[in-house]
Amino acid sequence: MAEDDPPRGPSRGTRAQNLLNRFPVTDLARAVSRSGADRRFFLTEFVDSGTKRNYVPTRRTAPMIYGASPPLLEISLEPWGEVEKNIRALCDPLILDMNISASRELFNLVRPRGYLATICDEQTLRTGHNQIVPVGLTFYITEGDRLIFQFPQPRLDCLTDSEVVVLASVIFHAYAKGDYTDADIEVAELGRAAGAPRKCRKRDGRIRRVAKDDIIERNRLGEQVDDVYSILRELVTKPRHK
Repeated sequence: MAEDDPPRGPSRGTRAQNLLNRFPVTDLARAVSRSGADRRFFLTEFVDSGTKRNYVPTRRTAPMIYGASPPLLEISLEPWGEVEKNIRALCDPLILDMNISASRELFNLVRPRGYLATICDEQTLRTGHNQIVPVGLTFYITEGDRLIFQFPQPRLDCLTDSEVVVLASVIFHAYAKGDYTDADIEVAELGRAAGAPRKCRKRDGRIRRVAKDDIIERNRLGEQVDDVYSILRELVTKPRHK
């Protein structure tokens, strides 16, 4: 399992429902970018892993890092010391260092850019089988005339180009509608530098924007998402022999 997965429930039924309701969108992007046996293998490994390491504190602190304000208001930006204090309050010792590292990298990446961040309602993507796909963004940013939904991706393992396109497509179809139709979609990657060895813990933050022409068509994306959730549902609800 990856490093920002939901906590495991005590029973198979509870675990299944928790996972289906809060399957991390980053892992969804990785699964959709695979096909056939490779997709099932990826999801099987995800379900069988029991790690509780996660980046939930970093995600919850992201609005503070960006300085997100309610509409028509502007709040003062909190210094890093206050951000770190918040992270420490949210973390148990097992996940403290990784969340401090990711949050500091995000802070250093976005603060110099002078973004204006505004709180908005969290949106979800609904697919053909009435599956709700959570994204977790609760703010948007503006940079000059550009309106942007920028997703912080705090894992050390960076996404491939195809995984970034899938992730951006999910965000686009969930958020870029109504007053936000023209929004750009970006991923703030906080992982290793390209080509760095897997054991490297040093982060190299970067912004990855996905062109609108690369966004996956809504129905085609929905079909692939539905297939991923169908496999997940099978894996977490049916006993398997090992």
